[in-house]
Amino acid sequence: MKKSTVLISLSVAVLFGFLTVGTVYADPPDMSQWVGKWFSVKLTLKRTAFNTSDSKFYQDPGGGPRYMKIWNWDSIKQEFQIDFCEFDTDIDNWSVNNLRFLFLAGTNDKFLWSGGGCAEDGEKERGLLVAVMEGSKKNGVLKGANIKTLGGAAVNMDNGNISAGSSNLSGKMIDSSKIPVACIVIH
Repeated sequence: MKKSTVLISLSVAVLFGFLTVGTVYADPPDMSQWVGKWFSVKLTLKRTAFNTSDSKFYQDPGGGPRYMKIWNWDSIKQEFQIDFCEFDTDIDNWSVNNLRFLFLAGTNDKFLWSGGGCAEDGEKERGLLVAVMEGSKKNGVLKGANIKTLGGAAVNMDNGNISAGSSNLSGKMIDSSKIPVACIVIH
C-alpha cells in the first residue's frame, strides 16, 4: 500500500512538473487575433474580511461591472497585456489597471492562461486566476469568445481591512461600442 501511494504521489508530481514547467512553447500559436478585443466580465469574490478598526470578521461581497481589453500579444514572453476596467466607488469613477496574462497551452481558438495582479497605488492586493478562453469563428474570423476560470485566489489589505478568499472570472467578448468611455485607453 505504501509503495503504491509513493508511486501515485510521484506520478502526480511529475505530471504537475510537466504542466508548470513545460508550458512555454518553442513556437506558440499566433494569438494576434485577440488584440483589440473587449470583454464584459464578472468577477465573483467569495472571501472573508477582517476589519481591524472593530476587530470583526464579515463577508466581503465584491462584485460590480467590469470590462477587459486585450491590447497586446507578446509572442516572445507569450503573454497578453490587458486593460482591466472597473467602477471604483471610492472615487466614484472608472479605474483602469494594466495586467499581464500568461499563455499556458492550447491553440489560438481555445487556450489556458493564468493572470494576476498587484495594485500599484499603495494598496496591498494580490490575485491569481487560471482560466480557459474559447473563441468562436464565422468564415475564419473571430466573432465571439467566452472566459471561464478554473480557479483563483485573492488577498487584499486596504485601509485597515484585510480580506482573503476565492475569485472567479467569467465573461464574453462584446463590441467596443458597449464600453464606458472612461475605460478606453490608447496604447
